[in-house]
Amino acid sequence: MVKVSAVSYFNTRPMIFGLEQTKFIDEMNLQLDIPAITALKFMNDEVDVALLPTGVLPQLQNYKIITDLCIGAIDKVKTVAIFSERKLEEVENIYLDYQSRTSVELLKILLKEYWQMPHIKLLAATESIESKIKNGDAALLIGDKTFPLFHKIQFQYDLATAWNTMTNLPFAFAVWVAKPHLASNWQHQFNASLKVGIEKRSDLIAILQKEKSEIDWQDYFYHCISYEFDAKKKQALNLFIDKMQKPL
Repeated sequence: MVKVSAVSYFNTRPMIFGLEQTKFIDEMNLQLDIPAITALKFMNDEVDVALLPTGVLPQLQNYKIITDLCIGAIDKVKTVAIFSERKLEEVENIYLDYQSRTSVELLKILLKEYWQMPHIKLLAATESIESKIKNGDAALLIGDKTFPLFHKIQFQYDLATAWNTMTNLPFAFAVWVAKPHLASNWQHQFNASLKVGIEKRSDLIAILQKEKSEIDWQDYFYHCISYEFDAKKKQALNLFIDKMQKPL
């Protein structure tokens, strides 16, 4: 059975919903992990397919991108952002979310090339990263933990918005990759099932609304997360990897 590691965040739920609706989920051993763990499992050959943070792609050798879907954003993404009680120009330190390398690499690029604030110190953080947001310290947070902060923290700097302003391109945070041996027929069915979930986002929203009514799911799934891995996102991915590999 094909072993699959998917990101456990809400932004992946529409694609998992598609696998459930088509029952193709029965054709795999699906594991839900934080981005950093999906990367480790794929690199250690523990899974055949993974939704990988794009920041780890340069570390891989034998892989292929297998679907025309991704976790991306055209402009705002909301759930990848710097949260701060002060304006960015007054921030001394930014604590980094340990769950994804991609957002950290993107932050480094933006601090240098967009905000032109390379002097801000980047510090590793533990799971209590939200508590670091005080005085002159900010935090880079990703994923579901950001939702409770939208109305609590005064300053929020969306990394996808900054990237879009700087490059006039969208951004791809994660893509589906597989080991080269994956059968093309399985790959085709997998892609088709994921698309069913994207097409039925409104059905999923109705379910999630009962679970967490405080979140604007319509806005998040339709206006923040962009799932098509199109030519613009591929161009953005190549540019991101190129910038990431250059010394800062």
